[in-house]
Amino acid sequence: MKLNHSMAVSILCSAIAVTAQAESSRDCRLEGTVLKGDNDEVRVKIHRVEKYSNDSACRIRRDRKLKFKLPDDPRLRELAPGSEVQYRYRTDEAGDSKTELVKIST
Repeated sequence: MKLNHSMAVSILCSAIAVTAQAESSRDCRLEGTVLKGDNDEVRVKIHRVEKYSNDSACRIRRDRKLKFKLPDDPRLRELAPGSEVQYRYRTDEAGDSKTELVKIST
């Protein structure tokens, strides 16, 4: 069986969304749990969204979902299901977003 080296990582927010404030820039900490599926698929279920720092803008709405893909990160492939991770999710005034893995707890 040939393994696919590209890993699909999707962030699933169960009824949690990060919405833009007036200036439309966001800086949020996303905390989640690693889930593993078939075909080397690694997913992260987000269970907490909060401001990344005290000065950050991160408004939360619980009536929508936020889905986005992350770049391939080999560290996630090695984690056991149930491992906790934290991401920094940022958007700028133009609406462009960037997400980076900032912490892994096994």
